[in-house]
Amino acid sequence: MFLILAQSACSGGGYRGPSGRVCSASGYDPIPMDINKDNKPDGPLKLKLDGSDQGLKSYAGTFSYSGAEIYYHEAKTGIQIHVSDTYSEKRKKIESNTVCVNGFKPYQDYGADPFVNLTSLSTFQVNDTGAIEFKIRNFVVQFQNGVLSKNFGVDTGTDSQVPGKVYEGTGFDYQLYKMNPNVQPAAATDFEVRSHAIIGKNQAEISVVVRFKRTPIKL
Repeated sequence: MFLILAQSACSGGGYRGPSGRVCSASGYDPIPMDINKDNKPDGPLKLKLDGSDQGLKSYAGTFSYSGAEIYYHEAKTGIQIHVSDTYSEKRKKIESNTVCVNGFKPYQDYGADPFVNLTSLSTFQVNDTGAIEFKIRNFVVQFQNGVLSKNFGVDTGTDSQVPGKVYEGTGFDYQLYKMNPNVQPAAATDFEVRSHAIIGKNQAEISVVVRFKRTPIKL
């Protein structure tokens, strides 16, 4: 199940908007869904995540969660939130960060509901037949008491269904990419799943990228 809640703003007293760099108000698209529109041979390679691509067994191994980004945009209100979960070389661990924000009104009360609350595909394994087992994690982005919080969760559960089932009925498009296309499957390490939807009464646009590091297994 892929649960998404997009909240709407409420009027009244409250806090100043979240601090941070201001997102560009025009043309800002940090997580495009299609990152190889021209199908260039040296560009990211599209792979299917629904079990119908037998070529996936060429990538047998463990795809460990290595980070994520979420971009939330309400064209109606101008609210933009771009947050990330990335590896810090300095601290040697994955940490959440606010990349940029825009459109928040000073002292407006935005309520207690999260702007984003979704369950996403996380670490997964592909065996030598192409069968997949996967875990999920919950992403929450919330602005409350003057603080923009972002929680990228932890791996939970194990499921042997087709991973694409995570996105069914949610309105989200999704795509798996091999990011180092010129590397042979046995040695490929960098992968992404990108997803996108427009939801809620404010027609909020939500784009998500989840990144994976693959550890191959010997067949």
